[in-house]
Amino acid sequence: MSSIAYITDSTMLENHRLLRNKTMNFWRLSTNINFSDFGIGDLVFFLSKDRVHRRKGEKGIIGFGRLKELRVYSPSTMWRKYGKDNGYISKKSFEDALKKVSKDNKLPSKISSMYLTDVVFLQTPTYLSEYGMQISKQVESYIYLNDINVPFNILEYAKKAYDTWTSDENIVKSLDEEQIRLCLFTVQDQLQEISLNEKNRKDIYRKLKLYQKENPQYDFIAGTNLFLYYVKENVLKIVTSSNKAIDNRLIIGQACLYRYALWNKYPYDLDISFEVLDGEEINDIINKQFVI
Repeated sequence: MSSIAYITDSTMLENHRLLRNKTMNFWRLSTNINFSDFGIGDLVFFLSKDRVHRRKGEKGIIGFGRLKELRVYSPSTMWRKYGKDNGYISKKSFEDALKKVSKDNKLPSKISSMYLTDVVFLQTPTYLSEYGMQISKQVESYIYLNDINVPFNILEYAKKAYDTWTSDENIVKSLDEEQIRLCLFTVQDQLQEISLNEKNRKDIYRKLKLYQKENPQYDFIAGTNLFLYYVKENVLKIVTSSNKAIDNRLIIGQACLYRYALWNKYPYDLDISFEVLDGEEINDIINKQFVI
C-alpha cells in the first residue's frame, strides 16, 4: 500500500477550502482505476500547480485526504451523486472545468471518482524535496510516495501548518491517528502472514466480519483478512480470531512482531493491545508487557 501525490486543480481545491469540506470527490479524466500499489484507506496528497504555491518551480503540497471509494461515472451521475463535493458550486461550472482540461474541449462520457474523507488543508504549502523526493516536471498526474517517512513527515508538518479555517480542535489527534495507520499498513507489508488453507482462512474472516458488524469502528488491516484494528488517539487495538489450525504460539509470535515493528515505526508513545476471539487462554499472555 502506498500514498500518492496528485497534481490537482487549484480552483477546485480552493472551493473545497472555502466550503470547509471534510469530504470531497476527487475526479480524474482517466477512467483507469487500477493502481498498482494504491487502494482504499491510502492517502492522496494534493500537489498544486498554481504559481502561488510553487517554490523555485516545484509544485507544493497544500492538503490531503483518505481514499474511501474508487469508481467510474458519467459526469451527470457524478454531479447527481456528489454535487458540490465535486469542488464546484453548480453543474455547469463543473462541466466547464471538465471541458477545459479535456484535450478536445468536449465533455467526456466517463470519468473516474476518488472519494476522499478526512480532508485536511494546509495554511502554507510543503514540498517533496524537503523530504528527499524530487518530482519530474514531466509528471502530469501523480507519483507514488512509497517511503513511509515521506507521508509520515508531511503529516507531522500538518500538525503545525493546518488551515485553522477548515480544521477542528481535534485535528492534531486525528493526524496522530493517521500516522499510526500509516505505520500499521507498512508493518503489515513487512510481516509474513500466517500460513492457512482457504477453509481455515475463511473461517477466521467470517468470525472477524461478525465482530466488525457489532463493532463498526474496526477496519481490516490493509493487506490481510486475519486482523482488525481500531485506533483512537495513541491507543491501538488489534483483533484476530483463534482457529484449531493455528498454533497459539504463532498468534503470540505475530503479536510480538506487530508490537516490535510498530514501536520502531511510530516514534511516540503508543499503547498496543491485542484480542484473540475465542482465545481467552492466550489473551493474558499476548498482552504481557515486555522490554525490547
